[in-house]
Amino acid sequence: MKSSKILLPVIGVLFLIFQGNLSAIPSHLQYNVDSTFFESFLRDSFLNMTLELDFKQIKNRKLDTYKSGTLSLADRNGQLQQLKVEVKPRGNMRRKICDFPPLRIRFSKEEVSARGFKDYRKLELATVCDKGESYEQYILREYVIYKLYNLLTPYSFRAQLAKVNFVDTGSKGKSFESYAILFESTDEMIDRLNGRELPKRYVSSRILNNDACELFSIFQFMIGNTDWYVHNQHNVKIIGIKNTADVVPVAYDFDYAGFVNAPYAVPQDELKIRHVTERYYQGYCRSEEETMQTVRLFLDKKAEILNYCESFAYFDERSKKQVRNYLEEFFGIIENPKAIKSELLKHCNQWLGREK
Repeated sequence: MKSSKILLPVIGVLFLIFQGNLSAIPSHLQYNVDSTFFESFLRDSFLNMTLELDFKQIKNRKLDTYKSGTLSLADRNGQLQQLKVEVKPRGNMRRKICDFPPLRIRFSKEEVSARGFKDYRKLELATVCDKGESYEQYILREYVIYKLYNLLTPYSFRAQLAKVNFVDTGSKGKSFESYAILFESTDEMIDRLNGRELPKRYVSSRILNNDACELFSIFQFMIGNTDWYVHNQHNVKIIGIKNTADVVPVAYDFDYAGFVNAPYAVPQDELKIRHVTERYYQGYCRSEEETMQTVRLFLDKKAEILNYCESFAYFDERSKKQVRNYLEEFFGIIENPKAIKSELLKHCNQWLGREK
C-alpha cells in the first residue's frame, strides 16, 4: 500500500458536495445500459454454472494470456446455454497464495452480438482460495459485503453469487464444485453510473466528494477492512460522474476484511493493529455535524443490514454468529457518542502521513 512520490496532476477546480441522502440513486445515475451478459446472469438466489478449462494452465502464476474454456448454464427459461469463452487468472495476492486463482472470463464478440448485448465482454470471478467448507464460507462472507455495500450506495459493484462446477479438461474431467462471486465489469459499472474512470495515477483527497468519501471510509470501518488506499487506487476505483463535478471512490476486493476473517489475511505492517478483525478508521477529518450525518445513514440501514445477514441462507451457524457479533460491535460504536469521538472523530487523517 506504499505510494510513490508522484507529482499530483492538475485535475480541476474544487469539487461540489453531494446534497441529500447518498444511499438514494440520483436521477442522473439511473441504470442506463441495455442488456448485458452480467444482467442475464442475475438470479434471486445463486447461479448454477459449469466452467471447463485446463487447471494446469490456469494455475500457472506467470500466465498472462487467455486460454480457451466452456461456460455452461441454464438461462431463465431453463434452456441450457453453452458458451465458448476465454479465461485467464487475475489478481495479485490471491493469485500468489491461493490454490485456485480468481479468474477473468471473456466472451467472444460473436456471442455478444448474437444476443444483442452491449459490448461488455469481460466478467470477473472470485473463487475460493482453497477447497473445503471453511473456504466456501469466506467467499460467502465476501459476497455479502458487496450486497451490504449495494444497500448503502449505488457507487458500488454489483455481484452475483454462483455455484460453479469447475471441470479440469487437462485431467480427464476431474472436477470440484464451490461457491464463487461473479462481478459486473468495471466498464459496465462505470456506464451504469454515467461515469468515467480517472487515470491510474496519484489521487489527492482534495478532488473527492467529501460525503461519498466519508461513506466509503465508514463502510470500510464497518467491515474491518484496511487493505485499501485511495491515493494510489489500491482496491479503489475513482470515478468521475459525467455532467457533474462529483468524483467518488468505489471499493472492491474485501477478502482482507475482518468481516471475512480469512486465515491468510494480515494487516499492513505500518498499522498499529495485530489482527484484521481490529477496526482502524482511515477516513479524513470532518466536522462532527458532517460525520454524524453520514453515521445516521448507517443507523437508518441498521435493521436492513442485520436482517440481510441473519436471513442469508448459505451461512453456516458459525458464520452467522460471527458476522452478527461483528456488525453489532460496529453499531455499538456508532450508537455511542464517546466511541464515535475516539474511533472516528479523533482517529481520522491517518492517511496524511502517507499522502505526499
